[in-house]
Amino acid sequence: MWLDRPVYHPGLLVWAAHVHSGEKVGLGIAKYDPVVPEVSLEWLQVHPRFQEKGLGKALIGELMRKAIDLADIMTVSWKVHHSNQLKRLYRGCGFEGSNMWWLLSD
Repeated sequence: MWLDRPVYHPGLLVWAAHVHSGEKVGLGIAKYDPVVPEVSLEWLQVHPRFQEKGLGKALIGELMRKAIDLADIMTVSWKVHHSNQLKRLYRGCGFEGSNMWWLLSD
């Protein structure tokens, strides 16, 4: 379904695979709004066995590298129940101030 959305950009979907097994262990997806122009990190997932090893930061870094020629700004968002862990991750990647959004969940 994600591939059919108007904000989908093929360069802003990044997989991470285990070097030996080829198993997919991480995924980062950002959407692109050419009108603004803005890239927004929408999905970051790392297999539990590979968390806390820098993979999330590497996925974000790769998405940022790919976004630099597309957009003037890049934003991130997350659900409140993951706030502390993700806030540290995003701050560690250089996000600061009002470009970090809070999404409330039930």
